[in-house]
Amino acid sequence: MHDRPNNPLIVQGDGKILLETKHPQASEAREFLNLFAELKESPPSLHTFEVNDLSLWNAACSGLDENALIDKLAGFSKYVIPREIEAQIRRMIRRYGMIKLLPHPKEPQKLLRLYFLTPYIAKKIADTPSLSSLMVPDINKNWAVPAGYRGLFKQRSLQAGWPVEDLVGFEQGEPLDLSLRKETKSKEHPFAPRDYQWEAANRWFQDGRPSGGCGVVVLACGAGKTIVGLTAMSLVKQKTLILANNQTAVDQWIREIIDKTGLDESMVGSYTAQSKEIRPITVATYQILTWRRNKNSHFEHIHLFNDGGWGLIIYDEVHLLPAPVFGATASIQGKRRLGLTATLIREDGREGDVFSLVGPKVYDLPWRSISQLAEVLCHEIRVPVPTYMLEDLGLLEDEDTDSPSKEATLNNTTSSASEHGDEIFYGPHTKKTLKKIEQQHAQALLNKNTKTLTEKPTASGPGESTPRKKQTKAHIHRTIVSNPVKIEIVK
Repeated sequence: MHDRPNNPLIVQGDGKILLETKHPQASEAREFLNLFAELKESPPSLHTFEVNDLSLWNAACSGLDENALIDKLAGFSKYVIPREIEAQIRRMIRRYGMIKLLPHPKEPQKLLRLYFLTPYIAKKIADTPSLSSLMVPDINKNWAVPAGYRGLFKQRSLQAGWPVEDLVGFEQGEPLDLSLRKETKSKEHPFAPRDYQWEAANRWFQDGRPSGGCGVVVLACGAGKTIVGLTAMSLVKQKTLILANNQTAVDQWIREIIDKTGLDESMVGSYTAQSKEIRPITVATYQILTWRRNKNSHFEHIHLFNDGGWGLIIYDEVHLLPAPVFGATASIQGKRRLGLTATLIREDGREGDVFSLVGPKVYDLPWRSISQLAEVLCHEIRVPVPTYMLEDLGLLEDEDTDSPSKEATLNNTTSSASEHGDEIFYGPHTKKTLKKIEQQHAQALLNKNTKTLTEKPTASGPGESTPRKKQTKAHIHRTIVSNPVKIEIVK
């Protein structure tokens, strides 16, 4: 192959792939790289991807063919692909599926049958102490794994460089008649999952076959991962435990479930520090599952994994899954598992445990491919500054002074947004302006020091106070710079 310097990629011998972001084919090449490589660095002009064993095993799980991958990579590359990289791609993609876990023909409740593609692989695994300690001899010179070691064996096998294809299947949870609404409950608007959301859920579910039912869906922020979760629940139709990162996410899940499924409030519970409800659909935080009185105590709420008759467990923001939850997940491999995230990269480097215990990446759609992402509109409104302020430099520099014209414009914008239920982000404005906005349009001013949101009483007479009429609701979403406020106006 001759050098083609006009192509967008450079494949290096250390597994790094460099992408020229300003190249006409950059978007197409980026989407291709996302299938089998991890983005490591993204400065404006040159992005760095890395090919590693785990990224290739994820590609193999999604059905990517080694020859098609290498041919397309060569088509994008400026120079010949280094031999060691081509060899790594072929070796690692072929390795997935060489070891399988299958139902045991005689004792399916106690044992799992181990399948090895070749006697050499069987001997290599049997000679690995961390794995052989979990294996027992089986009939006809085969090997088996006790059912209780299902997750642990997969975890250790991956650490040894041998991914396991799990085809054992799943236990049946308690049935739940769950279906998606055709119109939302809250606003009575038509509702249906988008095509890519159906595709993600179906690729995960695999029509109920043992090859499906576990894995991670990767979608960009704002692409509707929650809807993918609801769609998966409608396919499984069994009691479901949903794990989320914080109370805000728990509340969002509950709102979406009630708004977009046929279930009512009595069927959906919240298991958090504030409440301990176990219902057919239960949403819990990672924090409550990992809570203990001290470092020597046991995790008092980890029993939730086994208490609800769950047929499906959803891990929201699975890249944030705490280490103690991995241990619990290893013991519940008989339950269907769905991970949702915008990235597979973890700060603790335990991406391999997500692969082994939650499942491989089954769907990944770049955000540029999602035509339904909301378009961002930016309008600049210039307001005049009174002459007296222009003449007084000290007045302009006063942090509690703002243009009266700006205040009027903000009031008009806020009033208009409140009529449509839109979200508004204010910040950073002067404290005086924010205080006026608070008094006229919201219940409370939220900033970096706000811990809880409470309704302020308004005086109705001497010595009396009555709660403020509940017209709007305010939530803080993010802390940026010094004193930003994001207020969600709800009719």
